[in-house]
Amino acid sequence: MGASQSALGQTIQDAIQNSDLLEASLVFESIASGDQPKQTPETAGDGASVANGSVSKEQLLKLQIPLPTEWTSLLQNKLTHVIVAADKSGSMSGNPWRQVQQALLYMIGDVASVNPSVALDVVIYNDEASLLQYAGSYQEAVNRVKADGMTSFAAAFSCIKECLKTEIQGTPVSKTVVVFMTDGADTCNRGDDINRSVKSWKEALARLGHEAIVHVVGFSAQHDYNFLGRLRNTGTTAGLFRYTEPSDGTEALKAKLQELFDFVALSAGREVEMLMKLEGEDRFYTPDGSKQTVTIKGEVVVEEQEEGNTEGAAAASSAEGQKRLLVQADTWVIMADPVTLPQVSITLRMQVAGQDLELPCLVKEMSRELVKEPADKVLWAVRVLERNADSLSVRLSKAITSDGDGGVFDQLEKRLTRLQERVTNVQVYGHKGINKELRRALLEHLKELQGKIDRMHSLVADFRRAQGSSVSLLAKANDLRFSTQFTKSRRQRIMDKRVSKNVSAVQEAAAQLSMLRVDQSETANLSQNALDFFHCVLSQYNVKELLEDPDDNSDVLGFGLAIRRSEHALDEPTLLYIHGVSGSLVSRTSILEALEHKIQLSGHLSAHGGFTFDPDAELGVATVGQAREPINSWLPLYVTKSHWDRVKLLMAPSLGYLCTLDPLGFDPKQQDVLLMVLGNMISRLDQDTTGQHQLRLLFAFHRTCAAMVADFNMAEAVEERVQNFCSSIQGRTKDVLVNLYTLIGSVVCLPRETLKDIFGENGEKLGSFWVSFVAEAYRRAAGQMFKDKSDNVVDGLVDLLLHGEGQGVIQGGASQTEAPLSDPTDALLARCRQVASCSSTQPIKVDAPVFDPAAGVTAPEVKVKTSRKVDRAMEIWAKDKLGCPLSKKDDVTAAKKVVTRWLDFGPQSVGAQMEGEKEAKKDDYNPELVTQSMLNTVAQLLEKLQGRLTPQLAALPSCIAFVNHWVSSQYCFSEVDRNSGLAPETWISGVKEAIKMMYSTLAEDEGAGPEEMSLGTNVDEGEEDVESDDDYEDDDDDTDGKAQKRKTRMSSKKRARFHLPSLLGLVAPGNDPALLSRALVCQVLCYCSNSKARQAAKTGLMLDLGQLDAAASPAVLTLQQLHCSLLQRREHVLQAMIERSIKQRANYCMVEASTVWAFIGYLMNTHKERDDGFIDLIKMLTSPDRQQPIPLVAEKVRILVTGQYEGKAVLSYGNVWLPERKYSQALAKVVGEEAWGEIEVEVRSNVSVHVYRESDIPNRHGHCNSNPYIPNELRKRLGMPLRTLQNTRKGKKRR
Repeated sequence: MGASQSALGQTIQDAIQNSDLLEASLVFESIASGDQPKQTPETAGDGASVANGSVSKEQLLKLQIPLPTEWTSLLQNKLTHVIVAADKSGSMSGNPWRQVQQALLYMIGDVASVNPSVALDVVIYNDEASLLQYAGSYQEAVNRVKADGMTSFAAAFSCIKECLKTEIQGTPVSKTVVVFMTDGADTCNRGDDINRSVKSWKEALARLGHEAIVHVVGFSAQHDYNFLGRLRNTGTTAGLFRYTEPSDGTEALKAKLQELFDFVALSAGREVEMLMKLEGEDRFYTPDGSKQTVTIKGEVVVEEQEEGNTEGAAAASSAEGQKRLLVQADTWVIMADPVTLPQVSITLRMQVAGQDLELPCLVKEMSRELVKEPADKVLWAVRVLERNADSLSVRLSKAITSDGDGGVFDQLEKRLTRLQERVTNVQVYGHKGINKELRRALLEHLKELQGKIDRMHSLVADFRRAQGSSVSLLAKANDLRFSTQFTKSRRQRIMDKRVSKNVSAVQEAAAQLSMLRVDQSETANLSQNALDFFHCVLSQYNVKELLEDPDDNSDVLGFGLAIRRSEHALDEPTLLYIHGVSGSLVSRTSILEALEHKIQLSGHLSAHGGFTFDPDAELGVATVGQAREPINSWLPLYVTKSHWDRVKLLMAPSLGYLCTLDPLGFDPKQQDVLLMVLGNMISRLDQDTTGQHQLRLLFAFHRTCAAMVADFNMAEAVEERVQNFCSSIQGRTKDVLVNLYTLIGSVVCLPRETLKDIFGENGEKLGSFWVSFVAEAYRRAAGQMFKDKSDNVVDGLVDLLLHGEGQGVIQGGASQTEAPLSDPTDALLARCRQVASCSSTQPIKVDAPVFDPAAGVTAPEVKVKTSRKVDRAMEIWAKDKLGCPLSKKDDVTAAKKVVTRWLDFGPQSVGAQMEGEKEAKKDDYNPELVTQSMLNTVAQLLEKLQGRLTPQLAALPSCIAFVNHWVSSQYCFSEVDRNSGLAPETWISGVKEAIKMMYSTLAEDEGAGPEEMSLGTNVDEGEEDVESDDDYEDDDDDTDGKAQKRKTRMSSKKRARFHLPSLLGLVAPGNDPALLSRALVCQVLCYCSNSKARQAAKTGLMLDLGQLDAAASPAVLTLQQLHCSLLQRREHVLQAMIERSIKQRANYCMVEASTVWAFIGYLMNTHKERDDGFIDLIKMLTSPDRQQPIPLVAEKVRILVTGQYEGKAVLSYGNVWLPERKYSQALAKVVGEEAWGEIEVEVRSNVSVHVYRESDIPNRHGHCNSNPYIPNELRKRLGMPLRTLQNTRKGKKRR
């Protein structure tokens, strides 16, 4: 092999000497003038094109370079060896390690095993490292690994080094890629040992003789950012940096690892570099600005040639002659004269036969493609937006990581705002030529683009909050910078799987439809009532005629809906918003024809509404029903078995179109949409307006959902959903159950035996279910209202609910207490009615003080003194800890004892002063004592939350009545089948009576007549009243106009004439409704977010209020626990004051320490991170009140800022600190301008995030690796020429 490579290399060199040039074909794609707005200084670089002549200045250059066919054997069959090193230390246990396991299963099973160009090894490490062996079942091998132990990078490097290979199973390795993931720092080895391991590993990579790349993934803000930054440069080519943290979501780490591996797998083929140069004033567009010369990467692909296109008889007679190798690439250019094609020179850089070659290319032909068609213009606009987003993310990353000036950052933020506006205004619907496949691809592009913009917005917000010095922010910025390379691989992975799977399923369904036969005896037995009911209002066909139509064997009957879709519905289908349910039955063919006709007349948005986040956007309407109700979507019905056989085959494309506007967009999760719609239909029942037709349609759809659960193997999942909801709070949160309507539909579709197992023989456990249901609905409403409120704001409300006005045991209150109420339930109902009557004319205002657990607590005095003995012990301890040499006189054991005594003395001396604060009076809190101020707050909060409930409070009686009636009855769907698909009259009358009894009972509790109660039941989901105030208090300066608007809105909508206490008294008899309501409101305030609720339930802090049969009342226990929680918050404040006082004592010793090692000893024993105590130390060092000089102040400041001493990490894992301006100026005064300048230079030299191009060619600002950007403040100290305003303006003018 080596000899043939050498011979081929000589052949290539001979061809070059004989001037045999490669030939390139160039195509310049541009958009016609007049289709883009003219460029202005404000919009330059954001995708707006200047029209000049007939084409735009911004053009996309696409090139192809055919390669000699004799190179095929060397450029094909190349192997990429991928080594994944995964951190399985104890800190990765739980969800992080599960994500890593899922990512590894994906890497091994879905990519490496089916990609012959990738060979994968997995190294698992903690304090030891080993190669994952999976000769048998790789799933079992991965799942057996548990996360525990410490972290040893040295062990990982040693194991990776043993895995390095130049050949695998006879195939030479052309590239080695290492993916190194960790969530922390090395806790087993010292810095020198780690550096030696890295050096040895780097040398081993270099000896491989082929390209080696190291990609790194940091997880959590505790990872060693600087170390990973150096590690990604240990290969022959710099690797990528990826970062995520737990707050990014439960699947973030898995997604990062999968994206990175997709990128590695897709780039496992051959890549080459091309040096390109433009003559004259034309420039290439790059993220760093316009350039005359660029180096881009191209991909070597194999292209099948058509017969007759091969040149030469030898090629034609050879099998390889029917293929050719092509280098393909594209890049953006900015033309000075867009009409004239530019002069381009190209040099191909590649390694062939082990030789690095530079091959000049002859530009054989150049042409232009003009974008004219509307669909192509949309594609062009999206490509430009993607390019600008990539450029902006790089520049934003650079601005943050290089601590750029505020003016540049402000400009970038404005560009981000403009980019968001342009992405928002992209119209995917209504353009001729955009078919379903293209539209789906465009939506995926825009979704990814929006995600990237959202991450940039988050990064900007973090930076604005002055977190620019944190490791987490630097890592996020660098991760954002590299994320531009993963868009293609992620889209390809997600969409290819879904489309290919659904296409085959649709084809199979079509084949089965053609073989179906209608049971003539079944249709003949349909009653006249059934034929009259199951009748399409558009085609005028009844179900019998529809089934027996010989010209269409794919038509079925269903009913119309009016819905709104947000893009969230693509991932969570049950987030579809049901605007209305039509009582008109429509066939599938008729609704499709109506949609097609409306689209042709008015466009897609007018027909089906598309996807929108705007609840006020105009509703799409394809047709209308018999009552002129809008219809823009459709769902099928069961009717008969023959009809259902058709429906089953058409269910997937029908749901795919309903949720994604594409029949191929089906996902199994969409089957839950039917259950959600069923629950929604149940909530719309009303004792006065609900008639026979509505209930017939409801039961027909109920039959459809039950058949779907049984025939689509959903029974187990649906039962599990209901069981989990009933048994635990963790089974109720929105991340588990997205829509509560889905739960209602799930309950009524369970088999009878299952219902008895869950709710009891006669439904005796339904009361607990409904209390839990109501509590979860209110918790979700509270999540919308209080998601951005601080804990102190929420705790202030809870304190008021627990203790009454002015009586908070934490806040302190009046000397006189309120008298407890004898009948709190009646008092609460009266107050609820009063608040409800006032809310229609004026805003609800809840007066609650912000909770302050530190009120009245004073910090203890710190007794400080220095001791030479302790200083000496700290010196010896620090040297031993860091592995530095000690003298023979140094007694380490004795020093450790002195240090231990000193550490123990601090808490004892400071804590003694706080005992008085910790002494508490006897806690005689009684949660069952209720005052009027407590009930006032309960009533006000219930009224405010009611507007955000889903289902609304007015709809709950219908849901409770129907579900309770269904569970306690013995109805069986075989009765419906025997009645030609219609519900028996006994079913209809039974439901009507159940609803009527429900409202009558509520009316008695509320003291109102049944006729008044009916006002609250007919709820129009399309007019849902959601308050728009951002705070939990309405503005005091509410204008008359706002009040009038609120009054009009409230009066135009039918509101509930009952209140939560009455409903709780109905579903939970024997329990105090006032007590239960107060506990519920307290609970939903404290645990309004899903994460808080899950964590509190896991730790036992959040109790299930639905456990009505518990020995101790969960409502009483909830109030007691929250009372204790407020007390504990005060205890935590006291403890924090003690800890801070202890650190103040250590800070004094550090300031006065006369040796560096003593200072380091105090520092390492006191400050692990740069927290509040560290800031106190900085303030103490820079205090203007100090009269005496501080010993060794410059050295101490250097250590605090760099986190290191003599190359050893002594603070915050050795990460540097970039102080804010106020601290920077104060430190400069203390140590002197010159000394501070040296420290700052050292710090900034360690923050090496931005790397310029390898060629060292300066960018448009004149910066490169040998001349990086340096602020003027540092230039002064380095003796470098300053950057002037005039030079800056010249640079802008040149751009």
